[in-house]
Amino acid sequence: MKKELDRRKYSRREFKPKEKPTLKIGKIEFEIIDISERGLRFINKHQINLEGWVSGTLTFSNRHSIEIDGIIVRKKKNEIGMHLVEPIDI
Repeated sequence: MKKELDRRKYSRREFKPKEKPTLKIGKIEFEIIDISERGLRFINKHQINLEGWVSGTLTFSNRHSIEIDGIIVRKKKNEIGMHLVEPIDI
């Protein structure tokens, strides 16, 4: 995993293609672009209309999974940003 610092409050982690986690919301699985302890950004290649509060399962390449809850805070082209209710350990 590559850890990248930026001007955000929480540092974000980007992942190599074969190590990318996934987020499953309902029956749809999304590829994660990057994660911080309070948020994540994922690809919406199916152009699903996600708004408001969502719950899902975040699964890492080592098969470790955690349940997450958050609110959609940003949509840009085929990317969605989500702020997490509870911080996660990245």
